[in-house]
Amino acid sequence: SFGTCTITAAQAGGVGGGTSYAAATSVTQSFTSRKLQTITFTVLSDKSLMEPPFGVSGSTNSGLALTFSGSTPSTCIVTSSGTVTLITTGLCTIEASQAGGAAGGITYAAATPVTQSFMIQTIQTITYAQPLDRVSTAPPFSIGATASSGLPVTYGSSTPSVCVATVSGTVTLVSYGTCTIVASQTGGTKDGTVYVAAYDVSRSFISLRVQTVSFTVPIEKLYTAPDFVLVGSASSSMQVLYATTTPTICTVTPTGTVDVIAPGICTIDGSQAGGTAGGVVYAASPVVTKSYTVNPIAQTVTMPTLPESHEYQGGLDLAGTTSSGLEVIYTSTTPTVCTVTGKRVTFIGLGKCTIKGSQAGGIRGGVIYGPSPDTIRDFFITNYTPTVTVTPSNTRTFTPTLTPTPIPFLLKKGAVGASFVLGLLQNDTLVTWGMNREYQANIPPCCGSAIQDIAVGTNFALALKGGKVYGWGANTRGQLRFPATTSKDITAIAAGGAHGLALSKKGGVIAWGDNGFKQALVPIGLKPVKSMAGGAAHTVVLMVDGTITAWGSNATNQAKPPPGLKFIKQVTAGLDHSLALTDDGTMVGWGNNNYGQAAIPPNAVDVKQVSAGTQFSMAVKNDGSVLAWGRNDYNQTYIPPEYTDIYSAFAGYSNTILGLRNGRIIVLGSQTDGIGVSRTPTRTATPTP
Repeated sequence: SFGTCTITAAQAGGVGGGTSYAAATSVTQSFTSRKLQTITFTVLSDKSLMEPPFGVSGSTNSGLALTFSGSTPSTCIVTSSGTVTLITTGLCTIEASQAGGAAGGITYAAATPVTQSFMIQTIQTITYAQPLDRVSTAPPFSIGATASSGLPVTYGSSTPSVCVATVSGTVTLVSYGTCTIVASQTGGTKDGTVYVAAYDVSRSFISLRVQTVSFTVPIEKLYTAPDFVLVGSASSSMQVLYATTTPTICTVTPTGTVDVIAPGICTIDGSQAGGTAGGVVYAASPVVTKSYTVNPIAQTVTMPTLPESHEYQGGLDLAGTTSSGLEVIYTSTTPTVCTVTGKRVTFIGLGKCTIKGSQAGGIRGGVIYGPSPDTIRDFFITNYTPTVTVTPSNTRTFTPTLTPTPIPFLLKKGAVGASFVLGLLQNDTLVTWGMNREYQANIPPCCGSAIQDIAVGTNFALALKGGKVYGWGANTRGQLRFPATTSKDITAIAAGGAHGLALSKKGGVIAWGDNGFKQALVPIGLKPVKSMAGGAAHTVVLMVDGTITAWGSNATNQAKPPPGLKFIKQVTAGLDHSLALTDDGTMVGWGNNNYGQAAIPPNAVDVKQVSAGTQFSMAVKNDGSVLAWGRNDYNQTYIPPEYTDIYSAFAGYSNTILGLRNGRIIVLGSQTDGIGVSRTPTRTATPTP
């Protein structure tokens, strides 16, 4: 045990080495048996070099005080009482010892020293900029945090319902609200320096909810219209704000009251600057831009109809007005025929003169007017010899009055055969072109001028001159063997497929040629006739009293007019159907209707001329438009929209010809045998007065 231990040494005497010894005096020695003691020295954690001096502590089981010392004076200094001062980074080692002594009546032996070590580290900090607020639909972005140690920073999100962050710092927004990103650096060694873990740094920003703006503007407004209020809304329910980028045209208050100032394009921007609504923070909306037209006051140009004129007149004056009172501006769109200076038209050549009247817009009486629609007026300039009428004004002076005659080069009548055309112009001359195998496109010497009427069959042509019938082309069915009665006093002619027809001065019908279906057999007792038409194998005539009679082939009822027809002013016959035009501008059709050629369209009203071809029909209206219907295998019933000023139109086998007011002759449909190209000019020179 521990305490005082006493030991006595004695010798009782005896013989040793031949000598007798008496008992020796005993000797007593004492010593102390000391109690062991142990040291408890708390483990030390790593420290930052920046920390101030601090104390360490420990204990012994004896309760005796510890003595401290340092074995690494280059990194730290330790006092015996345990105060530690950090000198530099590195390992700091501290020893705790107890030399022994008495405590509580017990003597303790010296304790075995205990050492503890810790690292002295450099402190580090994390720095990064405050992320900007952004819309929740923004693309992923990176956080650029840095540690003062240069060691890598790691990231995380403390609001994963709003945003997530990768360890490397890529942030993805998943909703709207507050996003908080935490940057960390756990410590380590960099370039020989040991760094303590940095304090975490958190940054928060707002993931903004997206909002949209919508509003409406009118299509157009007059510049004199009163102020009006825009109607708009934002998905956030916050107030839409408005502004204009065209302040010279219109102004707008932030809340949407628009004041129109002048004609032009008014452009308005609508937006919402963002904010908090219903506890949700919204981003600014995209700007929505809308425009509408601010119109000036409309104006119109009024121009009187211009008369057909003769080149001897030299020109004429224009007298147009505008509803605004501004001056009309005149231009000529046909400068080779006529020019305009101010209000004076000067004649340059022959043909159709087209004058455009317009007003570009302006201010009159404080009112802003817009450009007017163009007003177009056409008239024809001719060089036909005028008729001179002398009117005496007194016994010494005479005033001549010049009356222009009709325009010479317009198509008065057209006749279309099988791939050839014969045309009669207003100056009573002929033009012809197309297939010429039977010389049907050759005009004989007899018939170049002074022609009264024309007609064609499948491949032959007829002309009326001086009351006599002439013909050329095929004669396979006797279509050119004229009866003697056709040599004088004939007023009109017509032709079927291979038969001819003539009308006498007394109203009688003369027929010849193919009579296989009795189409050339004129009924006995026929009333006086006004006009005639020939089909492929039938004949239709219009009586003077406005009624109709027909004969010949009747396989499809083409020779059987509907009963009760009266007030008829024109008849025409196709291959095996017939048409009639009444004096009120409506039409009647009968016969073959396989292609709808005998079915009259509902819009066939106000008609002035009708024509029947091979299984198709057409009508010219008083407004210059043309209707065509029925068989269309060669586009013969398609009237191109650019042809609007049509003077006359005629149907044939697989072609349609249009006579335009500018003198052009247009051939539609089949283009075989050169039928689409005129072989002779459509304008004929005439004497100068």
